[in-house]
Amino acid sequence: MSTDNIGLELIRKRNVGSGAALRGYILMMMVRPAGVYLAWLALKLGLTPRQVTFASFLFSWVIVFTAAFGGPGGAVAALVMVLFWEAVDVTDGSMARALRKRDNFGGFLDYAAGVVLIAFLPFALGMGVFLWPEGSLDAFLGSMGIAVSVPAVLSLAAGAGIAVISLLMRLVNRVLFIRFGDSFSQWDEKDRNQRMSIKELVNLLVRNLETTGGLQALIFLLAAVLGWLEIALCGYLVFYLLLLILFMRQTYQTYGRCEDYYVVEVKRRDN
Repeated sequence: MSTDNIGLELIRKRNVGSGAALRGYILMMMVRPAGVYLAWLALKLGLTPRQVTFASFLFSWVIVFTAAFGGPGGAVAALVMVLFWEAVDVTDGSMARALRKRDNFGGFLDYAAGVVLIAFLPFALGMGVFLWPEGSLDAFLGSMGIAVSVPAVLSLAAGAGIAVISLLMRLVNRVLFIRFGDSFSQWDEKDRNQRMSIKELVNLLVRNLETTGGLQALIFLLAAVLGWLEIALCGYLVFYLLLLILFMRQTYQTYGRCEDYYVVEVKRRDN
């Protein structure tokens, strides 16, 4: 299909309802409207969805290296770039829907770009404050009457721990889907137009805190601007450790009784 005939209205029309599964994730909701305009611009420039996907993949690595080696202001610069990356991340999909073109490898590469940030951004932020300490953790403990000098390597370890736990939970989710035809990530496919219970609201808040496209990048950006990134990394490590414990508990409660190899779908308990 010629891109000359594709205007903003057509792109909007063909993207109605897109991203419904991600509704509720704060940063994604903020940047998704920009995807239509970026898709129109990219098509006018003669770019293909896959080319934009490749650009997104390379951009994710630029963000990681900026966070790790960009100097004292590297964290702020990298996290601002994450906001732009999220907009680029929805552009290729908007283009593909406008062109009515599916690209399975493009979808894989798009997912891989997100995994780069999940796997390496927290570690890179920890690397940045390890190389250029801000002293916020020492100041915080000092304000509580605890006179101790925290080793700079603690922030590096916190970033690494966050990345490892995040990747582990996502890997287990994939294995659950392969083994049982179901996983905790399936929550995203439910109808979010219905009124949510308190439990679902808490679930959504946790997912926002744990997801780059939710609140995580925004919280890290605010912390970096205020000079509290060391505190944010250590706080997030505690959050992820608690989340891992709850995740393991819920995994056992949900799937522990599934002994039959031929069971391919799990009916979750409501309680």
